[in-house]
Amino acid sequence: MLVSKSKNIALHIPSFSPVLRGSVRYLKQTHKFDLTEQRYGYADFDAFAEIPWDFKAHIRQNPRGLQTHKVPGTDKRATLRAIEKHGAAGFIVGIGTAIFNDEDRGFQLWHDELKGGLSKYEEERISRRAPSRLRKTNFTLKEIWIIEIDKKLCKNLGTFMEGFRNKDGSPRKAKVMLDLNNIEPIDKIVFS
Repeated sequence: MLVSKSKNIALHIPSFSPVLRGSVRYLKQTHKFDLTEQRYGYADFDAFAEIPWDFKAHIRQNPRGLQTHKVPGTDKRATLRAIEKHGAAGFIVGIGTAIFNDEDRGFQLWHDELKGGLSKYEEERISRRAPSRLRKTNFTLKEIWIIEIDKKLCKNLGTFMEGFRNKDGSPRKAKVMLDLNNIEPIDKIVFS
């Protein structure tokens, strides 16, 4: 378990299975992933190994207790550009459970203090009387999905954030929406 200095947030990573240990050892030996951000238009992918890869974290249950299966991906145009250049793009999705900050918002207050106070985006949210989202204070990794998408699949994926605004007020670009109920991963690692 990793714990931040504030002791308000924790990340639980289960013991690696022999198969995963072998995969991690292989990646370390071959240096297969270039972890330099790869830019395709408006967005970066986190790594490159034959194709661009983006790392995502997903919770199976939202703060209201509802099951979730949709994962916002990367900018759709950037994803299509990456696919045009390399034939595919990939997502490595860490899936797990989370605990959210308590009602007194202690973690959020600590985070705001760490950032040096409220951001302009947060001040604007308060002036609009928009609710603040809950922050994750604990994440337990349950499985990892390795997803590869090609042009045909990308065009059939839904989008997310179209019409939303960035913190500077500019319109956000649409992101691909990965629906875990409708996508078959090329590999899946499940922790017991």
